[in-house]
Amino acid sequence: MVIRWACWACCCLLLCFAPSVAAARLVVLAPNLVELLYSIDAGSQIVGTVEFADYPEAAKQLPRLGNFQGIQLEKIIALKPDLVLYWRSGSKPQDIESLTRLGIKSVGFEPQQPADIVGLLKHLGELTGQQQKAQTLAKQTEQRLGALKVYQQGRTVSVFYEIWHDPLTTVGSNDWPAQALKLCGAVASPALTTAYPQVSIERLVATPPELLILPSSVNEPRAHFDYQQWPALSKLPQLTVNADLLHRATLRTIDGIEQLCQGIERLRHQAR
Repeated sequence: MVIRWACWACCCLLLCFAPSVAAARLVVLAPNLVELLYSIDAGSQIVGTVEFADYPEAAKQLPRLGNFQGIQLEKIIALKPDLVLYWRSGSKPQDIESLTRLGIKSVGFEPQQPADIVGLLKHLGELTGQQQKAQTLAKQTEQRLGALKVYQQGRTVSVFYEIWHDPLTTVGSNDWPAQALKLCGAVASPALTTAYPQVSIERLVATPPELLILPSSVNEPRAHFDYQQWPALSKLPQLTVNADLLHRATLRTIDGIEQLCQGIERLRHQAR
């Protein structure tokens, strides 16, 4: 009798501490999450996503279920997902509320800085049953971010990071690109706390930065502000960076930050 009770108790403990079943069918409402899922070998579990989920190449073949303006609930219901993953600030609250009312489980993410990619990888690994690959990549990411400290030992460089040219828009001190700048020992100028603020060209001329950073997408090249018509800005060095790498919280973000840091470091050496 005692032995039978002990066996029953052990079974209960195993059930209590057993990992939850991995989600086999995922709807993913953010391009960066799609990319990270492919990175941890969970891409085959994605059954639908949104526009602009274009990396890796296999992601382009996934069914499209909406964009930043809203999602198509009927299509999501038809796909019968085990779990919906979304970007909190990039999704409409009413869409997520609708999913909840329909009994569809969802998990939201909101990475604030590049270091958050480490935890993001681990969480996605747990949700998909790909813990081992996710843990390996998380450790590698941590090491690569740690290696960037070498760039923070030099002189702080002031930069103007152009998000958009008309109206002229830059980054606030808490925005994602500004966090990348900090890792490179640089600071956004002018120093503003508003998220992605618009700035007047007069303000930029009054306190010119040392470097102009111009993000550009490989797939969607875009125009930039014409700084040449302003004498105080016309001779400033310009650094073109890959927005596809820098502006999405993925493993490629680290590639983009390394390239950004190298460009800023070249300016430091030239200024000596």
